[in-house]
Amino acid sequence: MKVAMEEVADIMSFSLKMKNIHLEMNQIGFEDQQVRFDKQRFQQIFLNYLSNAIKFVRGPGNIEALLFFIKAKSEEGQSLKQYFEERVLHYCGEKFN
Repeated sequence: MKVAMEEVADIMSFSLKMKNIHLEMNQIGFEDQQVRFDKQRFQQIFLNYLSNAIKFVRGPGNIEALLFFIKAKSEEGQSLKQYFEERVLHYCGEKFN
């Protein structure tokens, strides 16, 4: 998935440079995971996300794209909602506090 994200970032690199915007891409929870996905559809979604972010960020600025891998149930038996609240929202809270 990282390669798919980087390919989109390459497409948008001119727009990023023109507005002096730094793009940071992170993947969380993908360690040792085999993920099957529709690369073309994923890239369409990410391209839309990134182009909107570029449009609304005043340069110079930063865009951080976070991609989380979340299992339907964790090994501890947590529900998806609990897992999301504990892992994802906690991470985002740390970034914005």
